[in-house]
Amino acid sequence: ALKNLAEITNTHIIFVAHPRKPNGFLRLDDISGSGNISNIVDNALIVHRNNKDFQKGFQDLYSERELNKFMKATNVIEIAKDREFGTQDEFISLYYEESSKRLRNTEDEYITYEWDNEGFTKVEGSSDDIPF
Repeated sequence: ALKNLAEITNTHIIFVAHPRKPNGFLRLDDISGSGNISNIVDNALIVHRNNKDFQKGFQDLYSERELNKFMKATNVIEIAKDREFGTQDEFISLYYEESSKRLRNTEDEYITYEWDNEGFTKVEGSSDDIPF
């Protein structure tokens, strides 16, 4: 039903599916519930936490050289399926920043957003602070 809705309305729907109890490195087959979900979707991403289980499972499937690219990352997003461009098994490093509770693209990335300044912004023509 969600796939039909996306096609009819020309929208991208994000559906979060959780894995069954993992027995190692997460794969699309580990989705809890209907095993058909991974077949129906156009795009599938897997979010991995870079811990000992991830590192061991990754090394079982890929080379240690490949694993070294992700050793400093706190999280890794895997493009497990991309129906439009055919991408699969591509991994993207992310770095958790404790102070902002955000995931960064690089270790040294630092972005200050307008709302970071006390959570308020000025509304033009008003002297009052309005919560953003």
